[in-house]
Amino acid sequence: MTAREGARKYDPAEPEAKNAGAGRIFPVPILFSLGLSLSLLLLCQFFPGKTSAQFSALPAPKEITIGFIPLLGPEQTRRKFEPLIAHLEKTLGIKVKIVVPNSYLNLIEALQSNKMEFAYMGPANYVEAARLTGAKAIAVELSVDGKPGYHCIIISSKKSGITSLDQAQGKVFAFTDPDSSSGFLIPNVYFIRERKQTPASFASKTVLAGSHLAAVQGVAKGIYDIAATNDMDFVRSVTALKLSPGQFNILWQSDLVPGVPIVARKDISGKFRDEFLKALFSVSKKDLAKMQMGGFAPAQDSDFDYIRELENFLPKNQPLK
Repeated sequence: MTAREGARKYDPAEPEAKNAGAGRIFPVPILFSLGLSLSLLLLCQFFPGKTSAQFSALPAPKEITIGFIPLLGPEQTRRKFEPLIAHLEKTLGIKVKIVVPNSYLNLIEALQSNKMEFAYMGPANYVEAARLTGAKAIAVELSVDGKPGYHCIIISSKKSGITSLDQAQGKVFAFTDPDSSSGFLIPNVYFIRERKQTPASFASKTVLAGSHLAAVQGVAKGIYDIAATNDMDFVRSVTALKLSPGQFNILWQSDLVPGVPIVARKDISGKFRDEFLKALFSVSKKDLAKMQMGGFAPAQDSDFDYIRELENFLPKNQPLK
């Protein structure tokens, strides 16, 4: 199992000010070796589920577990997707458990140890999961206007007076998670490829907020001067925080990025996978509106080759300085 070195685990109980205070310049490599023995032992306590053999032996599961990246933090993310879970339970006629770990990496570990059947995970997170576990993307989230993707953005608070990236030079720059596409990979590639510098050399500090919501909240409170997120999770975050998009400046926006995939564990039977997809594609407009989503569309692994290409721009086995 590999993971990014130096990815500080996000503790939802940890105050934002403490996160900011840590404020260290973190290493930004894509993949490093990481022993999973202890992690998997701990995960068995938090991701109860069937083994691969048990799952395959059943004609149809009576219960499944779906994991979600903590895009709004564990609790807010769990509440956000309650309408989806209720719809799947009703449509499939089985129990559907939702698990939201503290980090993106935990989803890969859970898939690898057969503790969940499906996962909602970031594109970069998926590329890693596919390589390590054989999991496959079967669907992609649509934006509220029906696009199969989103835009990475870098934001500032209007109170800060920062209206351009050049004005943010030497300020505190927050990312979400080292396995996030919009909150980490894409802005780093932009700085290296287009601005010919690393975020660490651009900012006075680069920090990990832990989630998109925490990044937006940190900018709103003045803890971070700028932060990387995406347009979809930005809107969800300001809604959850009871703020307005008008309180922020968008300093940079990327081209359209492949949307968040729904991923199936490699040993899920084709028949049940098709039933799951049919249920996924039939979520009502009312429930989609509650979740600030546009629905789902079919996806395949090759849709995320763009992310694999972007990873080649980041140096391996060394921090970005």
